[in-house]
Amino acid sequence: MKNCRDNGRLLGKEKEDLDQDIFKMLFTFFACRFLEVTWDEYEDPVSGENRTGYFPTELRRTPLYISIYVTWMYLVFMYIVPFTTLAG
Repeated sequence: MKNCRDNGRLLGKEKEDLDQDIFKMLFTFFACRFLEVTWDEYEDPVSGENRTGYFPTELRRTPLYISIYVTWMYLVFMYIVPFTTLAG
């Protein structure tokens, strides 16, 4: 009986570690989205009012970043992993 409890604790600890690893991986994956845009104030030439605009950063304009992160990583994390998990 004691072995079952010890195994249960061991499996519970491994599950917590796995949950934390998954969270870290997903957080890192989605955190890059915040580095894609920046904001700046500018004067509207038509109305003369100050406005705030959002613009892509140099990272977002890099073709390699778009190819790897936006296309392939999005495909893996948003399509392959969820559907594989559902099928399994």
